[in-house]
Amino acid sequence: MARADRSKLLHALLGKLRSAHPDAIPARSGPAEASRSGPSSDRAQGEAAPGAGQHADAPTEGVAGADAVLRELLRSMLIWESTTSRAEAALRRFDRSVVDVNELRACIPAEIAQFIGPNYARAEDRAARLRQTLNDLFTREYAVTMAHLPAMSKRDARSYLDALASAPEYVRDRVFLVALGGHALPVDERILSLLMSAKVVDPGTTPEAASAFLERTLRAGEAAEAYALLQAGADELSASSVAQRPAGSKVASRAEAKPSRTRTPAASAPKRAASAGKPSSKTPGKPAAPARKRGQ
Repeated sequence: MARADRSKLLHALLGKLRSAHPDAIPARSGPAEASRSGPSSDRAQGEAAPGAGQHADAPTEGVAGADAVLRELLRSMLIWESTTSRAEAALRRFDRSVVDVNELRACIPAEIAQFIGPNYARAEDRAARLRQTLNDLFTREYAVTMAHLPAMSKRDARSYLDALASAPEYVRDRVFLVALGGHALPVDERILSLLMSAKVVDPGTTPEAASAFLERTLRAGEAAEAYALLQAGADELSASSVAQRPAGSKVASRAEAKPSRTRTPAASAPKRAASAGKPSSKTPGKPAAPARKRGQ
């Protein structure tokens, strides 16, 4: 399909999402205002204050004390391959669970995964990536901060983000777009599914290739609104797929799914004894076929 045709399909999709999700369209504020918003803007948007699980002598409210760009990095790591609502809930759990973002950096991945939630998509991989990214920042700056990025040129800020190799490209793109006002179109597998369903990209397209297509097709001033609409559409797509899942399709727990290796001798002994006295019905002289191993 020609690029012009794909561009028409993309704008048709964005128009449909604009009608379905008018609240998703971001306010017309520049990156400077977004960078200065800080933790107070999170509270204004309805995030709950940390609960009793936080340390009593904490000087800040969990990771809410992080600078605005770093806060957006945490949010991006949680939205990646998940949904916005689940990411906000996980951020609140971070606020309740640690004193500050430096304590979060010092946690082992299993602890971070527990804070994120046991049923969160890719919780263990996400936790390991998040911890490594925070440690990369600490190695660079001798502190867990990204407050210096808004003062950088867009090119230098982009290079700085791209050097955070443990962060998925979606995360780096989202921070560059949302927190720094750069031109990027974050795409993960969920947004990619939305684009494929609208035939904007072909099956088999990678998230990176889809992101590059969107960046070439949309102007810099259109990126923030386009991403917000695509994210809202992907969130809705994820919610509808969960709602349509049959009741009997729930995944069993590890304890239920793992077959027991323990055999009961008392139960198996009579069967062997009975079979030993039972005459064989097989043709004499023809050896019995060996038992087929599992997986063959």
